[in-house]
Order: sequence, then structure tokens, then C-alpha cells
Amino acid sequence: MRILFIDDNEDLRSLMSLVLTRQNYEVKVAASAESALKLCPEWQPQIVISDISMPGRDGYELIHLLRADGRLAPFRAIALTGFSLLSDKNRALCAGFDECLTKPLDFSLLFDILNSLSASLSPDFIAREQTEMSRVADLDSDFTRFSSR
Repeated sequence: MRILFIDDNEDLRSLMSLVLTRQNYEVKVAASAESALKLCPEWQPQIVISDISMPGRDGYELIHLLRADGRLAPFRAIALTGFSLLSDKNRALCAGFDECLTKPLDFSLLFDILNSLSASLSPDFIAREQTEMSRVADLDSDFTRFSSR
């Protein structure tokens, strides 16, 4: 499983790289949204873990741009934030993240979430998800044709 970890804190990037590599994940790190955006099309991460508060583009803008990039294979995303309010978590989920964790990280929770997200990236799951999206698109098309009469 390929994981891209994005955070402007150098110590946290080093720690996460070490911890995730020891758990047998392939890991690349980026110090900013800009460097992550350059890296993603070539490396095709399966899971993106991103800090929300970063200089320049924040994590919300990053996930929006990644989700809109048609060159990327399906991926899952985890937001990291120093804020623990429910509204902060909801904002991250609405922005396009699949999960939201607060700092300091609970590593056992992180690994549980990584296992769950990894399972959701299985070929069977992706095929079912694409079939469902196709059905929704067909319904939208049918509705548009019906409502324009």
C-alpha cells in the first residue's frame, strides 16, 4: 500500500515515514500541498494523509484538487488536525477526506483506519463502487431526459 504523508513539520514527516515504513507501507512524504500535487500523478498513492493547516494551500484545498485530478487512481484520504471540535471533523469530511484524526496521533487508531481504508481499495470494492457510480449517472441522465419533456 502506497501512502503519501503531507505535513509542513519536518520532525513529524520523519517520524511518520519511519513508523509507516516499519508497518510495511511504501511511504513518500511531502512538505507542502504544492509538492504533493507534483508527486501524486507519477506515484499514484493509495492513501493520502494530510495536515490541514499548512502554509500556502491548506489541506482542504489540497484534497479538493486531488479529488478533481482525473489522472489519479482511486485513493482514500485522512485529514490531520490540531483541532478536535466536531465541526472541524465535519468540515474535513465534507471537503473530501474519508477520515479525520487529531494531533497528537493515536497510532493504534491510525493503523485501524489504515486497515479499513486499505480494504476499501480492493479491486472488488472499486469495481462495485464504479458500477454504483455508473448507475447513479444513468439515473441522473434518465431524470434529465424525463424532466426536460
